[in-house]
Amino acid sequence: MRIRTAISMLAVAAVLAVAAPAFAQEKGAANVAFGYSNLTFFDPTDSVPTGWNAAIGVGVSPSAAIVGEVGGHYESGGKFHTFQGGAKFFGGGSDTMKPFFQVVTGLGHFNGGGGNAWLLTPGAGVDAKINDKASVRVQGDWVFARQSGVNANGIRIGAGIVINMPKK
Repeated sequence: MRIRTAISMLAVAAVLAVAAPAFAQEKGAANVAFGYSNLTFFDPTDSVPTGWNAAIGVGVSPSAAIVGEVGGHYESGGKFHTFQGGAKFFGGGSDTMKPFFQVVTGLGHFNGGGGNAWLLTPGAGVDAKINDKASVRVQGDWVFARQSGVNANGIRIGAGIVINMPKK
């Protein structure tokens, strides 16, 4: 158990060190987001609804950012952790509401001998500005998982807080 915890913590640290956040209005601006997440696979036996999600990103242009995400979902002793990275694109909106589309991919790990799965997670959402330092995020994603030649599809919805870190 301790080895898995150490490996998980190292993976999270690697994602956070290399990845980047999303409310980036200029190159180099960054943000960190934390929130509640609900994941439901279309096969009810694979659902793990109660969970969390954390993301970090860095702007590469006024309308795009590189992002990294980690998450965990738990139910009845079952655990599903995700480690993903990808791109986020911003469109339209106003100074207070920034809609986005993102695509992330990476690894999902099921405990209890479930093993690892490759994930592809496209989704969309909106960041609603509270003030210059914080926003509220609401998003929905389609989760595609492939493990040992078997595909699974699901929906992830979530909400949380975004801490904006302007470019220095």
